[in-house]
Amino acid sequence: MAVRRTTVVRPGFNGGGVRWARPGWYRWPAGGAIAAGAAIGVVTAATAAAWAGAAPAPGMCWYYTDPSRTQGFWDYCQ
Repeated sequence: MAVRRTTVVRPGFNGGGVRWARPGWYRWPAGGAIAAGAAIGVVTAATAAAWAGAAPAPGMCWYYTDPSRTQGFWDYCQ
């Protein structure tokens, strides 16, 4: 399979520009990154539970079949 790549260059433009960067004084508070990660995990789990619904029987788990986590199936937990 051939891949065709093209580059478009505007006259007088060298690709420079304003780029956003985090200020040097900005730091995560102690444990802040861990707390943020835990919060994201809780929200993700709650969203998955709301989308998939309750397990149809005790001992069943939801298994995703795609990386985007939009499809899956119920099966007995291993």
